[in-house]
Amino acid sequence: MNKIILVSLIGFLFSSLFGTPQEQYRYVKDVTAPTAMTSEVGLFYLDSEVYAHTLPALTDIRLFDTKGAEVPYIIRPATVHDTDTVFFTVDLKQEKTLTLSKNSLALIFVRDSTDSIPTKINITTPLVNFEKSVSVFGSNDRKTWQSLKEHEPIFDYSQYMAVRNTTIHFKRQALSYYKVIIDKVWETKWSPFSQLVSEATSGVTTKEYATFVKKQEPFKISGIQFFAQTTKIGTGKGRIKSKELTLVTVTSDSIHQWDDHIYGSCKEPIRRITLDPEQSNFHRRLLIAGTNDTTEDSQWRYITAENIYRIKAEAYAQEKLIIDFATPQRYKRYRFRIENGDNNSITLQRVTVDHALEEVLFFHRNNKRFSLFYGNEESKRANYDIASVLNKMPAVKGNLWKLGSQTVRSTPKKQSALVSPQKLLTVSLVLMVVILAFILFKAVGKVEKTNDSE
Repeated sequence: MNKIILVSLIGFLFSSLFGTPQEQYRYVKDVTAPTAMTSEVGLFYLDSEVYAHTLPALTDIRLFDTKGAEVPYIIRPATVHDTDTVFFTVDLKQEKTLTLSKNSLALIFVRDSTDSIPTKINITTPLVNFEKSVSVFGSNDRKTWQSLKEHEPIFDYSQYMAVRNTTIHFKRQALSYYKVIIDKVWETKWSPFSQLVSEATSGVTTKEYATFVKKQEPFKISGIQFFAQTTKIGTGKGRIKSKELTLVTVTSDSIHQWDDHIYGSCKEPIRRITLDPEQSNFHRRLLIAGTNDTTEDSQWRYITAENIYRIKAEAYAQEKLIIDFATPQRYKRYRFRIENGDNNSITLQRVTVDHALEEVLFFHRNNKRFSLFYGNEESKRANYDIASVLNKMPAVKGNLWKLGSQTVRSTPKKQSALVSPQKLLTVSLVLMVVILAFILFKAVGKVEKTNDSE
């Protein structure tokens, strides 16, 4: 019991000395689970409040569970992946062919347990100008057959138009036998050739006419191919969110003949800017700069320079008012400097930006709530192996978690302040007193035991 008390005291002293990692962050948001979780991976999207109070490289973000344990995460651009269904052949062995009543033909195929599960067949035939009905059944014992697709038409209308279909899609089910039934395998058709008929009485021809005859034709099949399907994931496309920037001020410089349009932002990673000027028929030079300093003496950082124009005259209309950035830009304010020369000023009605939507992915391990801490200028980039794990799963979906409202915490403690010399001296003295008291207590206890034994 005495050891437990001592350890607890020492732990308390060190906790007060060094503090907790969470104390170094200015802001916090709750991250709560969805009602139904179908994935081991949770995700949420960074919002404007997080962007507004984090470093440009997003190194000052940490995720903690309810027990205070740090949770590894990865931040990456949110993407939408196109998927394509790809079919490939499955080589099923034909076991037998049966002629059924009602003018039908049944073909039975065998599937090994290692074969892929088919979902489509293609009937190969050299015939044209036909229309048949096909049904597909499946079984594991060749006694009880279940329907996978019934009375699906295959046809060729080449006589009238270039339309042909010999493919049947059916329900995907792992079975040992597949039976394909084709109806109307024998069909009566008019012969394309005519025959001349003569009628005579007493050796004298009284009537001659041409007539067509009917004949029966079988439906010739060259083969039946089975196909299985797989999903191919295409290259991911970044998800983009649009918003209008907030106008801060517009200033004019008559000496340099330019106007500075200052707009505020929440430091989202901007990839594209679209200007909406009030005027037409102009051609100006535009210089874009950014800053995270909102004071009057802020230092602006050059981003890019472009020519912008809008020309509308008679039937001619052309404009260039969209600027794309090679890399995402994150600034609190943007300056759009328009060089006017001796021309009238340009009035910007609005400035719209497209910024990349970024997602945070993590393994929730059946926890229902986490805390997102952010806002620490001294924070270093975390080194988690989850990046290597999830980068091998580019199309992982995860479950969407809810990012709560922002809570402003007390002034964050800097690491240097947490271990100040005064605090270190105080805690050291208290720790020495505790240890000496413990040693003295143990010594007195031994003396008492010795006296009792004598």
